Amino acid sequence: GTFLRGPNWNFFGPYEFWDAHRPVALVNVELREIFWVQLLGRGIPTEGIGPIPHYAVREAPGLLCLAAYFVLGPVILWRLFFKKMYTQIGLIRFVLMTHLLLWMLFVPIKMVLRWALNLHYIVGITEIFFNV
Repeated sequence: GTFLRGPNWNFFGPYEFWDAHRPVALVNVELREIFWVQLLGRGIPTEGIGPIPHYAVREAPGLLCLAAYFVLGPVILWRLFFKKMYTQIGLIRFVLMTHLLLWMLFVPIKMVLRWALNLHYIVGITEIFFNV
């Protein structure tokens, strides 16, 4: 991340001129805003549903995306690439290995989402300091 940063912590390409007066035109967007406001056309929920806290309802789209990524990811990796490895190392080590691999793959995915959509957080629960 710091390799492509220039003056005022702006992002610059490898051969781009470092202009210290470059205007920053980024507007951060959260996944909750894309889902609730842009797709559904309603406001972001501010109240919980029964015992479910308001931040869990607000961040439900991002939590579901993360859950699908980390639950379906090992299954997809097992089916497509790692059948032989699964039989050799067993379930526990396979799940641990695939989750570490998925976290490692999550970093470039998040970088591409940031560059393409200005997506700041997939899940941003500032009340309990959980931001992904």
